[in-house]
Amino acid sequence: MPPQASPFFRFALRVLSAISSCNWRAYLDLLRRAPFLLASAAAIHLPNMRSAALKVLIWSGEKVADGVSATGRTTGVPLSRFAADLLFDSLPAARAFAAHSHLASLFV
Repeated sequence: MPPQASPFFRFALRVLSAISSCNWRAYLDLLRRAPFLLASAAAIHLPNMRSAALKVLIWSGEKVADGVSATGRTTGVPLSRFAADLLFDSLPAARAFAAHSHLASLFV
């Protein structure tokens, strides 16, 4: 069987494609469905993909009127949504990630 036919090879190609296109949703879906060993190998990119996802969540968050900015400003992202969407084990783990990234003020 050629290496390209291997399910592991196809998984690796899908992970690389999701990473290179910054498709954090596809990346996280792959991690959810992967066997433990494959998910562990692919999880090395998890912090970077979480950061990319956080930017999207903040950008797409609820807006409120802001006199200074024509586009408004983001009111915040619920921490529970952030933790669930980005595969954190718990709310404290998501809170620690946000604090480490100096982004804790963005969560409601």
